[in-house]
Amino acid sequence: MGVSRFVVFQDLDEFLIPQKPNSSEEAAPLLATLNALFVKDVAAIRVPAQYMRITEPGGLKTLRNTIRRHTLEFKLTKCVVRPEMVFEQGIHHTSRVIQDQYEVLDIDKSSLLLYHFKNMGGSEIDDTIPINYGDRLRQRYDEVLKKVHL
Repeated sequence: MGVSRFVVFQDLDEFLIPQKPNSSEEAAPLLATLNALFVKDVAAIRVPAQYMRITEPGGLKTLRNTIRRHTLEFKLTKCVVRPEMVFEQGIHHTSRVIQDQYEVLDIDKSSLLLYHFKNMGGSEIDDTIPINYGDRLRQRYDEVLKKVHL
């Protein structure tokens, strides 16, 4: 872990999605968002979860399923950490940082959300992923399928 700037432990049906895409087509939107959030002594950030209902299985679930639960989950968050600053990490919280001046921040929902594709109800539309990242995601998805001959 010492060579990774950021580490996150998440499930395969969870995706960290920046809520404001950066303007550069070349830069990775998630990396740009994380670099902006992790200032000087920030050791970890807690990201709220948005549960997305699976109505259309198969293919790119992130683009096909846009119905979400009304409320965000602030208890069962996931953390993104700077591994060199964290001593002990739990599933949903940072237990201890290495030095007292290091901070753990709760992230505002307008900058970054963890989209969890799990049937937990909901009826509101959230098309952030298809609108902001759909073209790039489809292109990369098709490239990978072509490489693995599917």
